[in-house]
Amino acid sequence: MSENGTEADYELVAKTLILVAVGVVVPGIIARYLNEVGYGVIGTFIFGTSFFALVFVAWYIWIRPIDLTGPMG
Repeated sequence: MSENGTEADYELVAKTLILVAVGVVVPGIIARYLNEVGYGVIGTFIFGTSFFALVFVAWYIWIRPIDLTGPMG
C-alpha cells in the first residue's frame, strides 16, 4: 500500500459505487420496468425498500462506529 493511502481511497470509492449501484440503480431500473408493465405499486415498494436498506447499511457501516459523545466533564 502506498504512503498517501490512494489504494485505500480507491477501495472505498469502489465499495461506495457498488453500494449505490445495488441500493439505488438496480432497484430503480426494476421499478421503472414494473411501472411500465402496470405494476407501479410493486415497483414503488421495491424501490422504497431497497433505498431504506441502503440508508441502513450506510448508517451501519459508516456512521454507527463514530463516537459522538461530548467531553466528559
